[in-house]
Amino acid sequence: MAPNTAVNLLTFVIEEVGIFAVGATVVGWVARDLISQHFDKELNKYQSEIDRELKRYQTELEKDKLRFSELHTQRAEITAELYERFVEFEEDMRSLTDPVERSDEPSKDEKLKTAQESGNQFVNFYMKNKIYFPPHICETVEELNKEMKDVYSKFRIYRPYDSSPGDPHDIDQWHESWKKVTEDEVPELKSELEDHFRGLLGVEFERHNDSPQESETEAETETAKE
Repeated sequence: MAPNTAVNLLTFVIEEVGIFAVGATVVGWVARDLISQHFDKELNKYQSEIDRELKRYQTELEKDKLRFSELHTQRAEITAELYERFVEFEEDMRSLTDPVERSDEPSKDEKLKTAQESGNQFVNFYMKNKIYFPPHICETVEELNKEMKDVYSKFRIYRPYDSSPGDPHDIDQWHESWKKVTEDEVPELKSELEDHFRGLLGVEFERHNDSPQESETEAETETAKE
């Protein structure tokens, strides 16, 4: 083969191979670009869906926070009023069972009527709003009311203030009623109820026991019990 012919053939081959290489490079670049565009499009699509879901979740979260805030506010108001009604009932029962009678006070019969009214108001309000309280708080309220009702019933039936002077049985009944309202069952249950209410409202308080005092918040505990 003549030298010129060989050179021409080699040049032709190089040119053809070069064109093929350039073509392959262009095709590869175009393919990569198309694939990149496809994935970018899909990624943007998924990102948009994620953004929509995130926005929806944030909206629902804000609604839940608002509902919880409104519920907590309403529950706090009901708790405060229930406690106020109980204290009124307790004061009337203390006045009723107090062995010391003063001349400027209403009669025991009038005090019986007053205690009955405040007791009914306390129970009626509780029954209408019982749904706002977890079971363990309802149990304490009902046990407290049972103790108060028991004292009231015995006092109304035995009427120790109308008995003959010096009757030991009636005096014992009177002192037992007074002690139950002021020293034993009722104060203990009232203290338990106050702790429950503080925990329900997230009020920090110090609990006294044999160990060092600790300031604690029972809101999480009360919520868990619900």
